[in-house]
Amino acid sequence: MSKNLLFQDFPDVSKDKWKDKIIADLKGADYQKKLVWRTDEGFEVQPFYTKEDLAQLGADQDASGNVPAGTRKENDWLIRQDLAIGNSIEECNRKIIQVIDKGAQSVGIDLNSREINNEKEMEILLAGVDTSRTYLNFIHAGDPARLYQTLVNYINSAGNKNNTLKGSLGFDPLGQMARTGDFNDTAFDQLAELVKQSARIFPHFRIIAVDAGLHQDSGSTLSQELGYGMAMAAEYMAQLTKRGADPEMVAASMSFNFSVGPDYFMEIAKLRAARSIWTAIYAEWNVALDNLSMFIHSRTASWNLTVYDPNVNMLRITTEAMSASLGGSDEITVLPFDRWFNPENDFASRVAQNIQIILKEEAYFGKVADPATGSYFIEELTSRILDQAWEHFIETEEQNGYLDAFRSGNIQKSISSTAEKKREKAASRRQTILGVNQYPAFGELILNQDRSVPDNQPSGTSSFPALVPFRISADIEKLRQQTEKSGKNPKIFLLKYGDPAWRTARAMFAGNFFACGGFEIIDNAGFDDLQKGIGAAKKSNADIVVLCSADDAYATAGPAAYDALHESCEIVVAGYPKDVIDELKEKGIDHFIHIKSNLLEELKKFQDLVLS
Repeated sequence: MSKNLLFQDFPDVSKDKWKDKIIADLKGADYQKKLVWRTDEGFEVQPFYTKEDLAQLGADQDASGNVPAGTRKENDWLIRQDLAIGNSIEECNRKIIQVIDKGAQSVGIDLNSREINNEKEMEILLAGVDTSRTYLNFIHAGDPARLYQTLVNYINSAGNKNNTLKGSLGFDPLGQMARTGDFNDTAFDQLAELVKQSARIFPHFRIIAVDAGLHQDSGSTLSQELGYGMAMAAEYMAQLTKRGADPEMVAASMSFNFSVGPDYFMEIAKLRAARSIWTAIYAEWNVALDNLSMFIHSRTASWNLTVYDPNVNMLRITTEAMSASLGGSDEITVLPFDRWFNPENDFASRVAQNIQIILKEEAYFGKVADPATGSYFIEELTSRILDQAWEHFIETEEQNGYLDAFRSGNIQKSISSTAEKKREKAASRRQTILGVNQYPAFGELILNQDRSVPDNQPSGTSSFPALVPFRISADIEKLRQQTEKSGKNPKIFLLKYGDPAWRTARAMFAGNFFACGGFEIIDNAGFDDLQKGIGAAKKSNADIVVLCSADDAYATAGPAAYDALHESCEIVVAGYPKDVIDELKEKGIDHFIHIKSNLLEELKKFQDLVLS
């Protein structure tokens, strides 16, 4: 039986020929401006990649498409659900049993600095939990050494085999320092002792949780998150081996927590790059661990979850879970979509679990071996992010490691600068936040739904600046909430006049623009007669009238609308009619909203005008 190879009769096409064809199809448009994307990491992404690009990636890959060192070959992962212990240990146990029954294979228990004081409380917390089957992870323990000893005593008293316990203690003094701005000088001593003990008693229970994700949740780029996270791991290796712990023991005792945000392909590449960097780091310590030893726990990002139009968050956490899976995570936590305003609830918890179950059982994400391998695009992104992250790692090491770099404030300054750029992109709508700075839910009110915009500012004093939790929608959501709190319900009348295509397009733009500030939008079918439109605007008693028309109509429509309406309301022109802009300004029209307007600044200005 003969086999016909599909492409053997077609000539090879070089990358240069593909590019020439694209340039020809652009018909004079600038290739660089139209098709080349510059990432937040600072490097450019081309519109297409070929096998020629793969051959140029260097030592980590070869032309056959082999994956970078340290990338997992299989793609299965543990479904993890994180729960807060709250005020009742019994209630937390109920929730643990519930999420396990519904498909969770791993649980995270956020102690929020609370103590589990004795074996009896541990017994209540873990009643009905098979610790040989379910991974057990603790978060934010107030006294990790005491928690560890309580866990040991409980396991022994319950007659369980120590070597079957899997999960993590979550001891992360560097992460605690980054969150609080204070460092416990005895933490490394305690950590070294716990690592030595656990290696003998709980060989599959990881003591150290390297929380690289806290950097992204404070506003960092992906390469900063990865580079600083790897610097934390290197700091632990250096500090604990100095205290007598074996390097291989330390490396085996680490789990890595990453935040996975909305940048779909970049997040896949970041997780793949993480394994390569970790392999390079522990190779310097002559650690004889295979490439699968890096345990990655990914959680969906918190910084892009919104309070307004929160159902959109379900879409966000779904794509982020997909990135976490395709990037090769060992364990994934999907955050509740309403986490910023709603106490832990069964509905949001179920949605979070179902997303992972669907990805595993219906979309078969867990049954494909290393699905990202061989994609020229993702291989290129992996290499570029790896290079950028390595630079951040080396910069930190040159400052004597993560501890000293953080104490000096350099890491905080770097992340703060990145976070500010993200805020500016959101304010100017160069980054879309669906439901917040683009396409908001008109008329949505949150205060009467017991929702409010959280304030993530740090409280109290600390030895040095801590990382501040970042939410990209916070500024615009606070402004909209302020409109709501005023109780004045400012009204915007869209005066749609002239050419139907222009007036409709500009009215849609203006309506979305002002609805982002919580203003009431008064729409209509439009007017062919300007005077009828002006009459309708007068009857509306609107605080702001937005003239929506074609540029060439504003020369006459603008002055007419201003003369008739300016004494009772503010006049705004949708667009920037540059040919008549000076004449309109001379007439007294000062407000123009257009695609280059800074949404946040303009809405603040209008809010001051109509709410004062």
